[in-house]
Amino acid sequence: MSYIAVSTGFKGGGFDEAYGDSGESIRMVSFSSIGQLFDRHHIGDPANVVGTVAGNGADNMAFDEETVLSYELGAKMTLADGAANMNVAVFRSEFDNMQVSSQVGDAFRVGNAGKSISQGVEVDGRWRFTENLTLGGSLAYLDAYYDEFEGATCTAAQAESMSGSCAQDLSGETLLFSPDWSANLNLEHVTALGEALELRTSLDLNYADEFYSALDLDPNTKHDAVTKVNLRLALVSTDNAWSVALIGKNLTDKTTSVWNNDVALNAAGAYYGVMERPRTVAIQAKHNF
Repeated sequence: MSYIAVSTGFKGGGFDEAYGDSGESIRMVSFSSIGQLFDRHHIGDPANVVGTVAGNGADNMAFDEETVLSYELGAKMTLADGAANMNVAVFRSEFDNMQVSSQVGDAFRVGNAGKSISQGVEVDGRWRFTENLTLGGSLAYLDAYYDEFEGATCTAAQAESMSGSCAQDLSGETLLFSPDWSANLNLEHVTALGEALELRTSLDLNYADEFYSALDLDPNTKHDAVTKVNLRLALVSTDNAWSVALIGKNLTDKTTSVWNNDVALNAAGAYYGVMERPRTVAIQAKHNF
């Protein structure tokens, strides 16, 4: 089956109360194009923001709705006389007034980045070689970037070098949580242990390319590419009434995090990360009543 789809969507606008603090100037950078910004093809060269941003008021607190126009072309296929299937999709999404949350001082504040593009290719499938052995996998390429983003917050190093408020142009730079490549490979084997029991072995490998989680794209917050290995050994009754499993996650004990950022209001260049679990082993039991 082949298909083509065109769709639209939106996120409603709103107000960010973090912009409503008292004072003559309440934020370090505007999400609109203000000040004299550097050439958009060179990341990392900050520019002073000219003037102050007024405190309080609906105009200052509001952010616009985000809209998206998406295109997708794909196919879903059955192969090898029904023993295998494969899905392929090519997609492109165009965002306007993309809503972003950025760390400004000691608060995270919502604004509109401008325009962004997410496009790529996804392939996944499964193949049952025998009654006992099944191989599956997926592969994705993602090209996601800001098409326009002229008022992004500076990195900690940039802000310190400017001794005050600054902005950077991230037009053409990568979106957050957008690895160029990601992949999965999984293998499942079932071994009969008499008429009442089965041993089900599942091995999977998960790969993700490097990506950023901090909006300012500080090089110190980049997540490295990583491959994680998981294994599950399960003793299962043939009627699926119960099972007992030994589960191993992140067996090679990779050190990874789900979020990295600089420490707020710290001039010493300190950073933090929200860490994921190291290698873990668990026993799982299940009974269906």
